This record gives sequence, C-alpha cells and structure tokens, in this order.
Amino acid sequence: MAAHILATLLLIVVTVVSVFLTYNFVMGILESVRKSTSEFLNPTGSMASLQFSSVYANTTHITFRVKNFSLKNLQLDKVYVDGDLALTLNELLLPGSESGRYAVSKAMIAGTSHEVRVVCTDGTYVSRSVEAKG
Repeated sequence: MAAHILATLLLIVVTVVSVFLTYNFVMGILESVRKSTSEFLNPTGSMASLQFSSVYANTTHITFRVKNFSLKNLQLDKVYVDGDLALTLNELLLPGSESGRYAVSKAMIAGTSHEVRVVCTDGTYVSRSVEAKG
C-alpha cells in the first residue's frame, strides 16, 4: 500500500517538474522569437520612436516639430526635403520630449507634395509627406 502512495507522489512530482521545464522552454523560445523579430523589423531598436507632432508646408517653407517616443535620448542631426539636405540640427531629445519648431526654406508650388525626413545620429528617422498650401 505504501508503495502505491509513494509511486503516486513520485508521478505527481515528475509531472510538476516536467510542466515547469516545458513552460520555461516555450517561454524562452517565444522571447527569442520576439527579440529577433523586433531586431529584424528595426535594427536600431527604435522603430516608431520618433514622430512628427506637427508639420506644415506653404509655398515658401516647411515648419515641423518632432517628439521622442523612445526610452532613450535621441540626437537630432539632419533634415532632408525630397532627398536633399535642407538643415543640420544639434538638439538632444530626452524620452517623451518634443523638439523646438524648425523651419526649412524651400520654394514650392501649392498643391505639390514633398517628403520631409528628420534623421538622428543613431540612424533613427521619421519621414512624412506634406502638401504645400497656397
């Protein structure tokens, strides 16, 4: 009789340990997949961490502000309009902070769209198409 009880207890212990090991194994694999997927989607680890909080264009200039949504400091570096360097910046954005308002002079025709790209020193960037207002 005691042997049956001991065998049952041993089976319960083996089952609990097996469940614990299986859980940890699966969670480790899922964490590895999550990390590799996020690194694949964004090698700098900063996807969508910089966003425009405002952007406006008319026939003479483009004004904008950006906001840092990451958990690290971002150093604003360069602004490109339609692929051409338009402005060099030197502003540190703390996590959750918003930049000052910047203006880029550019002659544009009302109704045309232009791509504005703000790039940080670590490669983080944000771009948006903006239509010049008349």
